[in-house]
Amino acid sequence: MTKIQKFDQDVCRLVAAQFEKALQAVAQDLGVSVRYRGGQFSDAVYTMKIEVGVMAGDGDPWTRERENLFRLGELIGIPKHKIGAVFTLSGVEYRLTGMRTRAGRFPLIAERTDDGRRFKFGIERVQEAMGLPKNHFLGRR
Repeated sequence: MTKIQKFDQDVCRLVAAQFEKALQAVAQDLGVSVRYRGGQFSDAVYTMKIEVGVMAGDGDPWTRERENLFRLGELIGIPKHKIGAVFTLSGVEYRLTGMRTRAGRFPLIAERTDDGRRFKFGIERVQEAMGLPKNHFLGRR
């Protein structure tokens, strides 16, 4: 492989993929999860953000989004035992994985069960799909 002379977007993607791949072996030995969370670069310096989390009891990695849902889920009408629960929308199964606290309309994150692709959902839609009562105090924006 050639030496890097200058950072650009493509080079940063390559570097991030290589680092994440190398860190996966260490993470597996330590029993944690590792996830690339973006970064910043100039011509000479690339600063990466790496998220390292413990594994949850259900075998899923503990992420920032999962922690947000664990801490704040009760406030929006999603009980803690529903984290990781599967729900169906339009005949497709999703698994509730987290919450983006700064998102307005679609704060909940769920993975499609057949391929693991992540999607964002509104609170009321997930509550309805899970058979949970709606929180009427949340109001509309």
